[in-house]
Amino acid sequence: MLEAAKQVALVCDHTKFGNTALAKVCRLDELEHIITMKAFLLRCVKRWNG
Repeated sequence: MLEAAKQVALVCDHTKFGNTALAKVCRLDELEHIITMKAFLLRCVKRWNG
């Protein structure tokens, strides 16, 4: 399904990050867009970039 998509986006609130799920949809580096709360996203970007 992801291969057929023109764009791949993750839309979720802060409660979905850092949890383990039953299935993996894709890796974070396969996402083109992450749509979430601004303050939370800024903390994540700082953590991902070191």
